[in-house]
Amino acid sequence: MLKDLPHAVKVGITRSITRTFEAYMRDIEWNEQRFDPQVFMQRWRNDIVHHSSWFHSLDDRLKANTVFHQELADKINSVIDKVLSEAPTEEQLAKIKELATLHGEKDIPVSCKAEANYHIERLERLGNMDKTENK
Repeated sequence: MLKDLPHAVKVGITRSITRTFEAYMRDIEWNEQRFDPQVFMQRWRNDIVHHSSWFHSLDDRLKANTVFHQELADKINSVIDKVLSEAPTEEQLAKIKELATLHGEKDIPVSCKAEANYHIERLERLGNMDKTENK
């Protein structure tokens, strides 16, 4: 069922899963102990209902089909696995080390590219806050 959808719909599904997963992980500060699959799924449902045109293009019978739901669950797992398995780049690791040193933080463990982006953004925000406070 999922494989028979138009390419644009399949791309939209993948992007919505990735976007929601990365946003949720940022919100919980990439703390895996705080990950709650039910909260993630609720956020994803909210995202697709309110922000994804592909969802509204699907037939209601397809949306209610249990086989389709299982295929979506498998897709969610595979997209999350892909996000988590994409290794951080050397440039990201170097930037994290540089920013961490600048802010007095030690050894920030990073397991994937998306988590590295989170830490870079977090550390850069710290730098921007420091600049604002020193004015």
